[in-house]
Amino acid sequence: MAWRIGVDSGGTFTDICLLDERSGRTSVWKVSSTPADPSRAVAEGVGEALNQIEARASDISYFGHGTTVATNALIVFAIFSRSVGKNGPTFTICRRTSRLSS
Repeated sequence: MAWRIGVDSGGTFTDICLLDERSGRTSVWKVSSTPADPSRAVAEGVGEALNQIEARASDISYFGHGTTVATNALIVFAIFSRSVGKNGPTFTICRRTSRLSS
């Protein structure tokens, strides 16, 4: 079988999605993220997912990786403001001073 793998490294979880190119079968796997070294969670998650579907690394035809860590940091911890000046657009990131209570 030939498998396509997509990985999303998030702040809490790292998600792995596998797609069998021939049958269209999908499998989704999730492991805890490792913020100090995100590659550890990627390697662990892909290894566990391949074991779960009884595939080998040589069965992988495509590997894609993305991350939501930076995006989440902007949404949760910062306020993003955009202004346009005479020199074109400028972007400013301001740290929020307080958190909303749950």
